[in-house]
Amino acid sequence: MGLTYGLVSLPAGRATSLSYLQVVFAALFGVLFFGEWPDAMSLAGGALVIAGSIWAARQAAPIRPAA
Repeated sequence: MGLTYGLVSLPAGRATSLSYLQVVFAALFGVLFFGEWPDAMSLAGGALVIAGSIWAARQAAPIRPAA
């Protein structure tokens, strides 16, 4: 529900870049519920996804000229 609201309220490029966090949360649920630990490459990729998501979230919204 939160993902759907986020896709409506953000510009498309910004919202879809944040959707990669689903993979990180899936890995986290795999660890918590199934005891399935990711390998080093998966952890490195997850770190890149998290870093990119933080970077995208901190970007200032573009100023649109008044119509």
